[in-house]
Amino acid sequence: MTSNPQSLNPSSTQIPATTAGLTATTAQDIKVQPVTEVIEQQSQDHQQQQHHQQQQQPQPPQAPLEQPGTQDLNVEPDSNVTATSITITTTAVPPTSRVEVTQETLENSDLINWTIFQELLMMDEDEEGFALSLIQTFIEQASGIFQQIKDLLTQESEENLNELSSKGHYLKGSAAALGLQQVQNQCERIQNYGKKNNFDEFKLASDAKDIGDWYACIQDAYEKTLTSYDESKNLLGDYFGAAL
Repeated sequence: MTSNPQSLNPSSTQIPATTAGLTATTAQDIKVQPVTEVIEQQSQDHQQQQHHQQQQQPQPPQAPLEQPGTQDLNVEPDSNVTATSITITTTAVPPTSRVEVTQETLENSDLINWTIFQELLMMDEDEEGFALSLIQTFIEQASGIFQQIKDLLTQESEENLNELSSKGHYLKGSAAALGLQQVQNQCERIQNYGKKNNFDEFKLASDAKDIGDWYACIQDAYEKTLTSYDESKNLLGDYFGAAL
């Protein structure tokens, strides 16, 4: 059983919109602005700008570049020189191939909640690169939190178990706000197992008897989170044509 990203409490759905380069030390230390506020403000700006949009001035046509190929160079004859024809041959270099990811690709992917992600893309009409900047910020912060989870998994204690739950909760909300539904689902497992809650009838959690068993459940969820995270990052990197 997984939660519906659209039904999440907005207070837990947070990522910073303009703090590129920040690596968090703990989830509580990260000062964030609710992504719902960012999106709401962008929506209001979008509606206002629709009434004041001006047509862009057409760019003057540029003279076509001469295509490389065979050219004849004529030498004007004189008493000692005979007209000569020189042939220059060039070879076209094919462009670097890249996986083509389209809107349809994202719609059909189980990694992305297209309904939510589409709303972010609409914000690009008012602020170019808005959606990509949110994804980049999430990636920067998530990489730091993943390292913290990895470290916590090496030291079994009730306190660290609660901390793991907190970090899973934080990443779940941020992923849900961006439509990264598989990352969200796995982070929800971390959150619940950290509270010793077998919410999804996972067999290992059903058989859990001590803290070590719950750590094993979180380890399973953590590894699957990383897999979904990498797959989502690669997919969106190809979509935006950017290195993420």
